[in-house]
Amino acid sequence: MIKRCALVICLLCLLAISSVSAEVTSIGAEIITADFEDVSINLSIPRVNGLSDWLYEEYLNTSWRLEHLQFAKYIKEMAVEGRAAWEESGRVFPFFPYQCITEFEMKYNQDQLLSLIWLFYQYTGGAHGGTVQKSINLDLNANKPLKLEDVVLHENALEIILAEINRQIAENPEWYFQDQLPVAFINEEDFYITDAGLVIFYQQYDIAPYATGICEFVIPWHLFD
Repeated sequence: MIKRCALVICLLCLLAISSVSAEVTSIGAEIITADFEDVSINLSIPRVNGLSDWLYEEYLNTSWRLEHLQFAKYIKEMAVEGRAAWEESGRVFPFFPYQCITEFEMKYNQDQLLSLIWLFYQYTGGAHGGTVQKSINLDLNANKPLKLEDVVLHENALEIILAEINRQIAENPEWYFQDQLPVAFINEEDFYITDAGLVIFYQQYDIAPYATGICEFVIPWHLFD
């Protein structure tokens, strides 16, 4: 039974003016909240506005919305199954409602490049929930995703990135899984860009325990000069 359902569309005026053209690209948020008996849902879905290509803008917004709703649907279905299993077990232990939360942050929005991160949190019972971080990197001139190889052109980019990551890890090595050191890999889709540099991140449990969280490493731009 639905206890509460609310839909709010709010355009958060996070504006950035491109130095390439007079086009203004803004990122707003569509907020969807719903409380069910077995799960609470709180989605913050990014919406891009102001692109010169309205069709690409519509494509982005539609696909982003669908991905968030699919995540919520998945957690809702898990919650229904979890409650059913709990009831079949005779309710010998407490049932804690599941949670589905999404958030996003804009990291870069200039020179026709857009970089966002999405955070997908789920709680499905147990001691704690889990979060997956996803990055969205776009070349708005070409209307296409921005790959790591598009951002860093240096022929030794991977070696430079790994050397800097391991240098930063060496400052607090106890935070990481010792059998993963030195870190010898990156996930080429797990990056975003900032004024300060390229940011490489690792998901929970990739190279460190849950308590360390999602590990992020800023690789200063000057290292690629």
